[in-house]
Amino acid sequence: PIKIGETAVASATGIAGSSLMTIADVGSIMAEVNVDEADIARVAAGQQAKVYPAAFPEQPVAGRVESVAMAPRAAMPGASQGRSYVVKLRLDDPQVALRSGMTCRVELVVGNGAARPAVPIQAVMSEEVAGAKDRVKNVSYVFVVQDGKVTKATVDLGLSDDANQEVTKGLAVGQTIAVGPARLLRELHEGDLVTAKKAELKVAEGAHP
Repeated sequence: PIKIGETAVASATGIAGSSLMTIADVGSIMAEVNVDEADIARVAAGQQAKVYPAAFPEQPVAGRVESVAMAPRAAMPGASQGRSYVVKLRLDDPQVALRSGMTCRVELVVGNGAARPAVPIQAVMSEEVAGAKDRVKNVSYVFVVQDGKVTKATVDLGLSDDANQEVTKGLAVGQTIAVGPARLLRELHEGDLVTAKKAELKVAEGAHP
């Protein structure tokens, strides 16, 4: 045991510079996550986030992006070639007993979390068409159902999540679209008769990467 007045050292050898202890400031907890390079362009300081600690998976903690690394994190030997960037988040007054070193899952809210018109991802198809100067461009479309017939509608796409795709242009709230396996949708043609359950264009919350 250490007595009052004695000097504490990290080890019996007393190597200079050795750490004796690590003190965590739990009053200002931050989370650090790796974001794939394919998604990093949609992440910026100030974005809202939900942090799900592994110890409290049903109690998400609100937070905001504090900083986004400008350089990718060095890959470990033997790891894949994919690059990731470190994103640091400051947590807003967590109501759970977080501890330094805990692992977590993070959902970043892109588009400021605003409500956006969206359709099921499986309703969106794409095709290549000739553009200016004989260049081929990729065009997205959906089939709008009206009076039992389908009409192809070209759409512009925005954000997406695992289930929904934002449509920024080409559809109006309240329209009914055809949803089904891609194989069946590709066999549809303009004016084909269909029998489908009504699937109105809905307004979804901001999408997550």
